[in-house]
Amino acid sequence: MSFHLLACISSHGYGHFAMTAPVLNELNKQASISLTVRCVLPEDLIRSRIGGDFNIVAESSDFGMVMNSSLDVDLEAAADAYQKLHANLPQAITEEQKKISALKPNLIIANIPYVTVAAAFQANIPVIAYCSLNWAEIFNSYFKDKLPEAEKILAEINNAYNLAEYFVCPEPSMAMPGLKNIKHIGPIAKIATSHRKILNEKLSLTEKDKLVLITPGGVATPVPLNDWPVIPGVTWIAAWPYETTRQDIITTGQIELLFSDLLASCDAVITKPGYGTVTETVCNGIPVLYVLRGDWAEEPFLEAWWHNHGAVIKISREEFFAGNIQNNLEKLWKYPKVKPVAASGLKEFLAIVQSYIH
Repeated sequence: MSFHLLACISSHGYGHFAMTAPVLNELNKQASISLTVRCVLPEDLIRSRIGGDFNIVAESSDFGMVMNSSLDVDLEAAADAYQKLHANLPQAITEEQKKISALKPNLIIANIPYVTVAAAFQANIPVIAYCSLNWAEIFNSYFKDKLPEAEKILAEINNAYNLAEYFVCPEPSMAMPGLKNIKHIGPIAKIATSHRKILNEKLSLTEKDKLVLITPGGVATPVPLNDWPVIPGVTWIAAWPYETTRQDIITTGQIELLFSDLLASCDAVITKPGYGTVTETVCNGIPVLYVLRGDWAEEPFLEAWWHNHGAVIKISREEFFAGNIQNNLEKLWKYPKVKPVAASGLKEFLAIVQSYIH
């Protein structure tokens, strides 16, 4: 009988899946493992990053934060969601226990639904929490001293996470003072393959032309690319469906490449700090212009690591939305080429999971 691994992944943007997919892809190569991915992200996205046969259950216990865009939290809606969940958290945990028990897993990897972690503990199923952030610290950064229940909710989230066998924190991760079960590992990222020659041929580009990928994140963010100035020799690639008649703007849907391979084929990426984008740009040696959310508690940790290991320049929101970035792009391309960082965390995480299989 095979070892059934259940991965329960937050659908708060694409970042939680992006950092988990390399681990699941490697584990699913093993004949002794059967994999189920529990997540409400698009199936084609999930299957593009995990090879082999596996099942998908389209549900999640985790909303994380309610977002207006990739850059802005809907604080009122988020507060309401947490208050409603924690008004009767034991019931939510019991309902989640029934759902995960029905799947009969031998081990759960949770990124990072704390209701699932608590439910797995209640069901006596080993569970490993895994992420560069946790919802306790994100919640606390927004709602400490602003909600009467904030202290209670914070304690309940931390108590749930502490029920995991480990909370695995890949480099770089934010500080998590409420946790007692942290296990640090190296960075995790997909090491991609550049297909630049193929793209140049397909898009009729010369070797001197530049490709710039624009990827604000997995939450819809209206970026008015049609209003951006034309920069001679630069082609923009939007990572979301975008209607345009401009010849210098294309979308990822027009290019038949895996997202990581596309990223590795570009001359620069314009984005916000998110774990998957930070590590994939650094571990693949791709320079970056980035814009901050500004109030996201994980950002300072990601930003510091980015500057220590990558070629990065911060731009303002005004510069980003207006496309006023030519000078910063030219400055970025004059930086010395950085040496990619090894994605050593993957091997370390696999070793942790193997200890449960054996």
